[in-house]
Amino acid sequence: VENRPVARLLYATGKVGEPIPQDMFEAVAEILAFVYRTYRYYYFTLPSRRAAALSN
Repeated sequence: VENRPVARLLYATGKVGEPIPQDMFEAVAEILAFVYRTYRYYYFTLPSRRAAALSN
């Protein structure tokens, strides 16, 4: 998944610890949903990765 315009806009306007700009909510929600789905896939389907995740 790659969306360079969104990444550039977040980098240029976003600050750590600051609220997400309202016009970026949908894009950030899509990114977080992708990360969550990917994590769940690896955590629940690959036992070796599950063990590694639990050790952190």
